[in-house]
Amino acid sequence: KVRPKITADTGTVAPHNQRYLALIKAIQSGQCGTSCRAIKAFKYGGRGMGTSTAKYYREALVAEGVIS
Repeated sequence: KVRPKITADTGTVAPHNQRYLALIKAIQSGQCGTSCRAIKAFKYGGRGMGTSTAKYYREALVAEGVIS
């Protein structure tokens, strides 16, 4: 399935990456797991994310070497 265009805070590069940066910090501090399900459950600003965004973030985290 094709992920929709980048929206308000679903990107992995500035200026639309605040949630992504918060996710990286949560993973590195052990507050969030690295599975798609754990990433999807991550809340930023009281809001979660959809499955496509969680998969997109997980792929970016692997590509950047944050997780394996």
